[in-house]
Amino acid sequence: MSKITRRKFLGQCGGAAAAVSLGAAQPSLRRKPNIIMMLADDLGYGDVGCFGQKIIRTPNADRLAREGIRFTQCYAGSSVCAPSRSCLITGQHTGHTRVRGNDYVPLEPTDPSIGKVMQAAGYRTAIIGKWGLGEPGTTGLPNLHGFHEFYGYLNQVHAHDSYPTYLWRNDRQESLDANKDDKQGAYSNDLFLNECLSFVERNRHRPFFLLWWHTIPHAFPATRTIEVPKIEPEYRDKPWPEIEKRYASVITRLDRDLGRMMALLSKLGLDRDTIFVFTSD
Repeated sequence: MSKITRRKFLGQCGGAAAAVSLGAAQPSLRRKPNIIMMLADDLGYGDVGCFGQKIIRTPNADRLAREGIRFTQCYAGSSVCAPSRSCLITGQHTGHTRVRGNDYVPLEPTDPSIGKVMQAAGYRTAIIGKWGLGEPGTTGLPNLHGFHEFYGYLNQVHAHDSYPTYLWRNDRQESLDANKDDKQGAYSNDLFLNECLSFVERNRHRPFFLLWWHTIPHAFPATRTIEVPKIEPEYRDKPWPEIEKRYASVITRLDRDLGRMMALLSKLGLDRDTIFVFTSD
């Protein structure tokens, strides 16, 4: 498994940029690479096997690390969700980005956005999952910041409910009847997986940029439970508290979703044309 420093990475990026520039003169230039960022919520580096953890099973993340590049000096922009994700969207340091806490501060039209950059470069763009950078009716909606498609939670608190009665599709609220009257028929992260797979299928013939931003596993809670459809079989008989079994299960479930996306990319012949980033906020 290869390790890389920031200086070496920047140097390699420069070399890659030079190679693309030279290749632009060739008539057989390949299409632009697709880009997928799978962002876990509060996942620690010690929660995945590729960093030495031996208890929770994460075979797909481990394979991704084994076949790709493992970053050992890479830091989230902030300690909580909204400002950390704001740093990723704007490319700004926490001290400069507008959103500095989970306080419902929306992005403004003048804020830089990676979505706008990718749209201008000819990409079909989407963010699926948790946004947290603008409430309904504000200037912070995803569609106003360079994303053709959005599906998920706009609100941080709303995202704590894994069985919501509604989610947002662009600027429209969609009801989830399967979760009404306290039913738990539609697990939000399963819905996000299906949306992401559909987005890739629909856009397989053109370059796409997908932000797949999860709400799981979330910071380990001291007083409330972790919502997960089932305890994974390998953890059921462990002599652990129930909440630890749930925490391990939700991470393994997240890893399985990663595996399903990797399998789809391979099936569509896009695995060598796609930059896949797996990280956490």
